[in-house]
Amino acid sequence: MTEINEADPSILVGRTIFLVEDQAIIALELQYELESAGARVVGPAHTLAKAEGFARRGRIDAAILDMDLRGEDSDPVAEILTKRNIPFLIHTGHGEETDLDARYPGVPVLVKPVRSKQLLRILAGLL
Repeated sequence: MTEINEADPSILVGRTIFLVEDQAIIALELQYELESAGARVVGPAHTLAKAEGFARRGRIDAAILDMDLRGEDSDPVAEILTKRNIPFLIHTGHGEETDLDARYPGVPVLVKPVRSKQLLRILAGLL
């Protein structure tokens, strides 16, 4: 299991966070929490195509990645972020945590539901 580091969410002030989430209510809650913490939110990307496009060309400090986007696996987005050395955490309701840990060593895996304040502290720990 990946060790999860937490930090003060004030680190998020002025940072650009890429949000990949297909469930509107969760995306809105996360966007609100991120913006309240002072982050600039890009997205949310609701589809794999949109997520891949922005992941390739966007200026991103970190990302929150849902692994199932309307039935499409978002592994290609994780690969792009990894190649670009952009830290990300996986926020998912699908997949086994141990499987995701094996596929993405060192990447925090948070299984929904997760308290948004805890998610912010873990995201800050990536930065």
